[in-house]
Amino acid sequence: MKLQGGTCLAWLVLLWTTNDVACNSPDEQDDAKIHFETCNTSTCEALGNHFLQTLAINNETPPCTNFYEYVCKKLDDAKNPAEHRKLRHHVNIRKILYDLLTSPLLHRGEEMNATDMVKAAYRSCLGHYGYYDDEAGAIRRVLKKHGIDEWPSTKTFRSYLDVLNITGLEPLFGIEVTRTRQKFPTNIIELTTASSYALPWREWPNHGIGKRKAMKIETEYKYLIKNTILLLSNKVQDLETIANSIIYMEKAMAKLDEMRRDRVSGFWTEPTLSLSGLSQHFENKFPLSYLLAAHFKKANITLTRSDRAHFPFFHLTRAVVNWIEMVNSTDLYNFIGWLWILRYINVAGGQLTQYFEEFEENTKFSLRDPKNWQDVCLDALVTDETTMYAPAANLYLEKYFTPEEKIKALNMVRNIKAQLLTLVNKNPWMNARARDIATERIKKIDLRIGYDDFFVNMTYLNKLYTFVNKTSFHQETPFIEIYYELHRNQELKFMNMLNTREYKYDYRFGPFLTHGYYDAHRNILLFQAAALQGRLSEETIPKSYIYGGLGATVAFHLARTVEATYWDGNGTSVTGARFIWDGISMDSQCRYGNSKPVEVKMEELSFAAYVESHLAFKAYKSALSDTNVEYTLPIHMALTPEQLFFATFGQRYCKRAGLGFSAEEREKRLNLQMKLDPYFAETYSCPKYNAKLKEKCKEQPEKRKPPKPPKKNTLMLAAVGAVVQLLFNNNISDLEGTNIQTLEAALIKLP
Repeated sequence: MKLQGGTCLAWLVLLWTTNDVACNSPDEQDDAKIHFETCNTSTCEALGNHFLQTLAINNETPPCTNFYEYVCKKLDDAKNPAEHRKLRHHVNIRKILYDLLTSPLLHRGEEMNATDMVKAAYRSCLGHYGYYDDEAGAIRRVLKKHGIDEWPSTKTFRSYLDVLNITGLEPLFGIEVTRTRQKFPTNIIELTTASSYALPWREWPNHGIGKRKAMKIETEYKYLIKNTILLLSNKVQDLETIANSIIYMEKAMAKLDEMRRDRVSGFWTEPTLSLSGLSQHFENKFPLSYLLAAHFKKANITLTRSDRAHFPFFHLTRAVVNWIEMVNSTDLYNFIGWLWILRYINVAGGQLTQYFEEFEENTKFSLRDPKNWQDVCLDALVTDETTMYAPAANLYLEKYFTPEEKIKALNMVRNIKAQLLTLVNKNPWMNARARDIATERIKKIDLRIGYDDFFVNMTYLNKLYTFVNKTSFHQETPFIEIYYELHRNQELKFMNMLNTREYKYDYRFGPFLTHGYYDAHRNILLFQAAALQGRLSEETIPKSYIYGGLGATVAFHLARTVEATYWDGNGTSVTGARFIWDGISMDSQCRYGNSKPVEVKMEELSFAAYVESHLAFKAYKSALSDTNVEYTLPIHMALTPEQLFFATFGQRYCKRAGLGFSAEEREKRLNLQMKLDPYFAETYSCPKYNAKLKEKCKEQPEKRKPPKPPKKNTLMLAAVGAVVQLLFNNNISDLEGTNIQTLEAALIKLP
């Protein structure tokens, strides 16, 4: 890669003197123009064309139409695919998990631990995709455990209450337990409605379906119901009537669900009531407290009159109750049975799943993403509904997250925490009280990084499955029965929380989530160990994002300790962001000519987002001096510290700033970030913005500096410019031949 020193310097000087440049594509109409403060077309194009001889820049997109698309996105139709792929360092997390879950079991039967259970469940799912013996018997056994002894039934029930006494409230109502985060926590039963399985038969907002397609769906759906009935019993008479009644009931539930989507206001919107006072709020004294008490007896929990129930949409709860009181009891019984079948139909395997796939194929309609059976099985086990992601993560961590990696992770977090303290103590906009509050909060934060006493601890993992019949966990057991056991365990664990001090997110937050979780009330940062290795939610992830993303993300969540609401211990609170943005908010009003500035909310960029870029930059720059560290991942080559710095921050920047917002919003966010963060502005020359905060509401025109003659450090500046553009394009291979000493010397001289 050849560098033209003088030309490079001229471009950089031009960038430093550029301010408020209107950057618009000539093809755009006047009323559609966007004022880009940070973009200069000719300069950006010249830098890209001069320094990069690859296809990393998407020249088909005008930079002023979508700057981030232009800079960050790689072309899909590369002229040299092999060379193009070499620039993308990915780790296939799912491939690693597939191999781990098919490894030999250590125990069988009652001695099985949690990791053996997830292996057995995964193998069972893989082995029951096609036809298998006793499928109808397995489905009937699962329905019977839910109170459905015969399905479909022609039995006549005395009332809807007889049906609910047999079947329970689910799945008409979703029931969970949570605890408030106060000093003296309160148990709250959360009751949600309506059915989450109802297909969108009507024109729902943002999910419109035409009348002709709705009729096609209804016809095929009726075939699906009939085929399922015949699978369970070929002696059922009058299939048409039963199928029509189920569809009618589901349409009614869909309409009720539409009420929730439209957020129709009721008498109350989010009340929390004691169980003793529930009945008076229903017209016919619906015995909701009685049914809830019966529900919690499954987990040996006795409800008291003082226990409280929370209704996110109380008007919808009452609408469902009124509907239940009016419908035919036999139809209600069959409908609840069908809803349970729908819960399992995607993972049941056998003919049941094949019928469902045929329905999706014939209607060209699906509420799920198309996946192969291997992925369906994995998704079924690593969701909140089963909590099996915990033992799967344990298998992963045992092999790839070594004690040495834990030490590196904790050291990195401590370093970022120290940098955050420095940043808070030396910032120009926080007043003394806010600074003291933030400093104290950061010093006292409880970091639970890696969950060493939590997910990696097998004793705790096995306690997650208290209510599971482990003898059923073997490859020969139909997966629908294993799936039932996992769902039942999760349900009973939730109810069991009424007798514990446990918060639900303590065990539901799986270690595969790369984002942290900050609890402002307890001042605890939860961050998962597996975040060092990758995210399960994506099939492949950029290798450089794994480490770079972790540093920036930890910085972001540490910064939330400052943003979070401050509680003084006397019941009063002040939003932390109001402290932080006081000076900046006044300045924003000054720039609009307001002689009496008032505090306003800065929505474009949060303090945490600013800290994310600021601290990440400093953390990665310091990595250059650590020549003894190489960051490795299984089945992929190592990144040197130099490559780590250039690859991670560039990739992180392009990933975060780019595709989630409109072009105008991206430009606004970048403008503000560069005004606040001189490190960021001085590093990234394209786009460039060096605006200074105005003092005392007076506009101070910037003086245009004449170009300086080239100095001896021309080569250094040219190298920095080259690296900046390479960084934007995540081009690691072109850095391999660069003089690292020259780059390091250049970066050390930056502020």
